[in-house]
Amino acid sequence: MRTTPNDPNDPTARMLHGHNWRSDELQRLARERLVSQSNKSEDMIPKTAVIYTRVSTKKQEKDGESLDYQIDRAMKYAERNKITVVDILKEGGKSAFHNRLEDRPQGAILHHMLFKSKEINTVIFLDVSRMFRNVGDASDFTIKLQEANLNVHEVSTGAELDLSDPVQWLGWITRATYAHFDSMMKQARAKDENKRRIKTGRAHTSICYGLDFSDRDNVKVDPVEAEVIRHVFHLYIEEGYSMKDIAEICAENGARGAKGGKFGKGNVNRILQKRETYTEYGIIGDEAPRFTVSFKLLTSVNA
Repeated sequence: MRTTPNDPNDPTARMLHGHNWRSDELQRLARERLVSQSNKSEDMIPKTAVIYTRVSTKKQEKDGESLDYQIDRAMKYAERNKITVVDILKEGGKSAFHNRLEDRPQGAILHHMLFKSKEINTVIFLDVSRMFRNVGDASDFTIKLQEANLNVHEVSTGAELDLSDPVQWLGWITRATYAHFDSMMKQARAKDENKRRIKTGRAHTSICYGLDFSDRDNVKVDPVEAEVIRHVFHLYIEEGYSMKDIAEICAENGARGAKGGKFGKGNVNRILQKRETYTEYGIIGDEAPRFTVSFKLLTSVNA
């Protein structure tokens, strides 16, 4: 079968259009040079890093994962890898399970330095659980890191993470998922322990807002705090407010913490965790009801 001059397999066609294969070869070589130059330029860019450390409880300080321990490990890692550390962020007393990275004081600074001011291109931390205990938060942050092409160093793994690599990405997300699971298990154990303490009369009023367990045979319900509890569940379940917004609304309407202090996000979180307890003692139903009493009455009651 005779080929036409336009057939790329025909010698005549290749001669007539010889510039095509030559051009393709030149383009290939150019691409290789560009990639090589790009890799060299990336190696030449100095890595300016911030070290992020976090503990959520005083117990962690005693159990070997103190802020100083994390900083020491991270600084030694940076020295070995010739990374310039420009700042150290110390996050104390903040849960990564209940607070997204940008919602934590030091986490917000880290977020700004990485994605807003772009004054650093590297973040160093001991392990993923110091950064995240919520897999959704970890996933969102990972996407931002990939888009900004930033460097991530997890000291416990002993190397820089390449989150564009499917295998390394899977390992990273798996560790974040386990950290999330571990926090859920701790929450479940704490909930079971609190229920046990309530049944045995060992629960303190400060750990169960709205209920007085000083007399195990006659548990008392505080009417003002009970009203706050109902509105917390109403605003969270039916209105879809965040815990922070609920805390602000409650505080504005005269709500106080269990010890008379400021009513904050932590109070809202603890109330929501004790839904079964409040249902058991009739403060709320199986589902948070709508209320006929104005929440503003709290101001006059507390006054």
